[in-house]
Amino acid sequence: MFLNVANNINGALVMDKILNKIESPDDLKKLNKDELKTLCSEIREFLIDSVSETGGHLASNLGIVELTVAIHSVFNVPEDKMVKAMFVSAGVGAVIAENASIAGASGGCQAEIGSASAMAAAGLAYLEGGDAECISHAMAFALKNMLGLTCDPVCGLVEVPCIKRNSAGAVNAISSAQMAMAGIRSAITPDEVIDSMRRIGNELPACLKETGEGGLAVTPSALKIKERLN
Repeated sequence: MFLNVANNINGALVMDKILNKIESPDDLKKLNKDELKTLCSEIREFLIDSVSETGGHLASNLGIVELTVAIHSVFNVPEDKMVKAMFVSAGVGAVIAENASIAGASGGCQAEIGSASAMAAAGLAYLEGGDAECISHAMAFALKNMLGLTCDPVCGLVEVPCIKRNSAGAVNAISSAQMAMAGIRSAITPDEVIDSMRRIGNELPACLKETGEGGLAVTPSALKIKERLN
């Protein structure tokens, strides 16, 4: 009897979830802020349950939940130009991932913040009216400026120096897009820049690829921070 009641309650709870009522992005526009927060929690719960069974990347999926919900609830996908710019950025990221890497563990921070900066530069160039050539060179400028950037997080945490490097990457993206829009072109082709990042990443020692065993992570200041945290 108790099990039947419990199963009925669980079934009712599942049916009552906001996530189960979403059939298209337009449905998100009908939700208030509290409902959107609840939806994000339900999506996160769904991802955890799914990945625990199938395997795969969890952190990256969880980190994009609110952004994805926000985009669909605010913009008219795919009509809005901002959304199209994000698709442009995503396309650049896909090309880099396919031909080099977007993971600090394999390519150093040039593969993470460098790739993100290149993606942002491409999106900005698109928003400013740049054509495909302009967009590709904006990407090349941004990525070139970050070649060789190591991944040396203090205490293995994505805080020092990662946060400030992200800020530098954002500024780099803006200036790269502006140069491309001004008609400046990269002497090294965009494809060759991506391939160079791949080669440089392969040549970086393991201590400079997200291990926290080299670079800034082993300075006296970093070791003092580590002692305080321990």
